[in-house]
Amino acid sequence: MGQKRPVSDHFIPASKEIRLKPERLRRHGRTAFHEVIRLSWQDRTGLMCTVRGRGIDRSPSGLRAEAAEPIEVGTLVQVQAERFGFIGGAHVRHCARKGSRYVWGLQFTQDIRWKDDPEQPGAK
Repeated sequence: MGQKRPVSDHFIPASKEIRLKPERLRRHGRTAFHEVIRLSWQDRTGLMCTVRGRGIDRSPSGLRAEAAEPIEVGTLVQVQAERFGFIGGAHVRHCARKGSRYVWGLQFTQDIRWKDDPEQPGAK
């Protein structure tokens, strides 16, 4: 009969799925961010909307926040925090219901240097 081929240690059968944990896909680590924030955006009709939310965690490239209402993925929002003032613009990457509130995943339009983060270059 035929000879058996050696199996490479690097071979992954097509039936196996490879999934990386979300934290391994991120460019930056996350830091707890328990700040009151204000999120503002323009809805589909052009009406300016603002909600008060609470930060959950942050990184130079994004922020996770909790708010009382949902928002459409892809929406551009302006983010402000009482302690930091205007933080910047961000796109909504996900929005998921959690109990009676919604968790928003926001990606900043450009990386943010948090002034209280000693690990970031340029932090004070």
